[in-house]
Amino acid sequence: MKKNICVQLLGLERAAEALHMKMLLPTRIGGTRWLPHFEKALNIFSRGYKLFLYQLENASHQNAKAEGLAKMMRDGNLILYMLSLKRVISNLQSLSLYLQTDLISLADAARRVQSSKTAISQLCEK
Repeated sequence: MKKNICVQLLGLERAAEALHMKMLLPTRIGGTRWLPHFEKALNIFSRGYKLFLYQLENASHQNAKAEGLAKMMRDGNLILYMLSLKRVISNLQSLSLYLQTDLISLADAARRVQSSKTAISQLCEK
């Protein structure tokens, strides 16, 4: 398992050099503060999309899993889903940070929650 990770990292590094891009590492999502982790992972995925796809396409010659992931990444529906998810998570992250501030009233919090619900509902209608 460790050898496979090293091979994938080396492949990602080579892809970054070939594309003249900064190397980005995908991040894990999880933990107690999952919203910031999720938002960071989505941002890295969108910024490094070209890099990750290039690396997976090159690795797909020897790795069926990489081939499947590359195929998924080329799917337009996945890209639209990721962009929509990025907007929802960003909205929730902003709400979460606002609700964690010390000097807000219950009325302010309720208005902000309602505003976030409306914004997310509008995203779902599009």
